[in-house]
Amino acid sequence: MQTLFVCRANICRSPTASMLFARALAARSLDGEMTVESAGTSARGQQVPAELLEILDERGVDLSSHRGRELGASMLLQADLVIALDQSQVRAVVALDPLVWAKTFRIGEFVARGRLTSRREADQGVRSWIDQVHRGRSSTELQATTAGDDISDPIGGSRARYVAMVDEVAGLVNEMVDLLYPA
Repeated sequence: MQTLFVCRANICRSPTASMLFARALAARSLDGEMTVESAGTSARGQQVPAELLEILDERGVDLSSHRGRELGASMLLQADLVIALDQSQVRAVVALDPLVWAKTFRIGEFVARGRLTSRREADQGVRSWIDQVHRGRSSTELQATTAGDDISDPIGGSRARYVAMVDEVAGLVNEMVDLLYPA
């Protein structure tokens, strides 16, 4: 299984989410169950902002060698689950490959729909559960403008905005692990 996290530049939200998700999997000895990647819809190889590196370092996460990576169609084909950090990235992903709609969600949307679906049963495959989470969605939702499930991009903002983003993402990825791999 592979999860791909997507944001705009792949220097803040998506690499943070992918690292925290991978760490949450490893903490439950599930790191062999899923590979985790990140990419950006407009990545240009930039470095992670110093403010974010400092905050993540305080939490034991090292993104100092990370550079923004451009999203490619082959990444979408390989991914079993695509998690975008805001609605504009969901639209960009689906524009790149409309066939990935059923496995592409905003992070908050995935967690909220997962709660309604209930945790995956031990005998149910992960891909089958993701299909269940997708049931009832319509591609007309791509036109939605509500930001309720979006993670705000803190680039250029205060330290407090970066901390808030990291805290929000950490809570959501931990809940994703709980939903995908119930104890």
